[in-house]
Amino acid sequence: MTQIELPASIRAYVNEAARRDDRTGASGFIALYRAGGGPACREAALKKAEAALARPGQENGAALLFAFDETGDSRFLQAAESAAAFSAPVQWEALPFLTTYDMRLGGKKNAGWIVKQFRASDAPAAPGAFLAALIDAVDAMDEQLYEHYRALVDQFRSLVFARYRDCDKADLPALYALLKAARLGVLDGEKYQLPAIEALARLPFSPDQAEAYLLALSERVRIKL
Repeated sequence: MTQIELPASIRAYVNEAARRDDRTGASGFIALYRAGGGPACREAALKKAEAALARPGQENGAALLFAFDETGDSRFLQAAESAAAFSAPVQWEALPFLTTYDMRLGGKKNAGWIVKQFRASDAPAAPGAFLAALIDAVDAMDEQLYEHYRALVDQFRSLVFARYRDCDKADLPALYALLKAARLGVLDGEKYQLPAIEALARLPFSPDQAEAYLLALSERVRIKL
């Protein structure tokens, strides 16, 4: 994996996160590591996963699966399995993890249920974060399950066209979703990629929004302009 050069402020934040535990989510570190962010991103994500063993839940599912993949430690898999409950009610924030779990380990039996849960949450109070969850689920869903995959794609596009035709109106989670959707071919890259990059460049890094910023950055660094 080619390692990218991170901005100094991001590098300092990641290095510090690798040495401590807090309640910041692991998703940003995982995404940035997979985009070439370097071993400190991996260590920060593993730190979060280790802490999650004491408080396993769906909000920590992605970190637990990542840690199992990276280490082979069955404790992480067992904790992820205990969190993978496919029953309503469920928070939409958990649906990307549940989609990933079902596609990899659950026999792909719950795709229709996942689509139903997203549809039931179509007007959330945090539309950018919902859009990010939706594109992560699109990415995890097996395209061979075409009816369900297409349902998620159609819902994603509908929300984008209704709210985010102008990237200047997008917050960090929405910018992450737009950039990832362009990379996956869910949105027209020529139309959305450059405006989203420009909008992201105008937003300063803040530790208060670190996870969302790292997610958006993980998509930005994949793009060669």
